[in-house]
This record gives sequence, C-alpha cells and structure tokens, in this order.
Amino acid sequence: MPVAYREFAAVDNAVRRRADASSFRVTYTETMIEVFRRFESDVEDMLATFGIGPRSGQPPRSGSLPFLRCVLADEQARAFTVERYADGQWQLVADNVGARSLVGYVAERADMRDDD
Repeated sequence: MPVAYREFAAVDNAVRRRADASSFRVTYTETMIEVFRRFESDVEDMLATFGIGPRSGQPPRSGSLPFLRCVLADEQARAFTVERYADGQWQLVADNVGARSLVGYVAERADMRDDD
C-alpha cells in the first residue's frame, strides 16, 4: 500500500499551521512525502518592477528546493525514514518513524534553518 492520503494530509496540515507556511509546500508520491522550501523574492528586483531603484543584476530565482522527505520504509508497519536536504545531499534525521509520530518529526525539523 503506497503513502496514504491521510498521512500526506497530516503532514501538510502541520506545515500549514506554521506562521511561515507560505514558505513551504508539501507534495507526495507513492513512496514519499516531500516538503519543499520556496525561494524568497529578491527585494531589489521586486522594487525595480514597480520602477523603484535598479535591478539587483542577479539571475532571477523562482521555485523551491527540497527541504525534508519522509520515505515510506515499511508498508506493513507504516514506518517512515525522515531525511533533511542540506549541503546538496540528503541526511538521515530519523529512521523507523511511525505514521502517528511523523507529524511531530516534520514539525520539529521544519524549524531547522538552512545553513546555506
């Protein structure tokens, strides 16, 4: 049995309750739930769009980067592996996390800030 919608919805709801919820988006596939962190707009370029000041000269950034993923490791036990994306690679945060505990792990780990 793949990732259940209710498992995805529980993680998505936990992220949506955050004050900075608009900075994240949550998706899921058959085997994992992923949390992405959205890029922030460049303030100088935003102001230049309205005719206030010059553009920053930096290439525009849009989209998002991977932040956390919860991989379904054991379908029978509904256990997940939680990983955080940092420094260009996935790093194990927790192994064998039950679906009921998953929301707590994601809420805790989403408070971690990017080091880049």
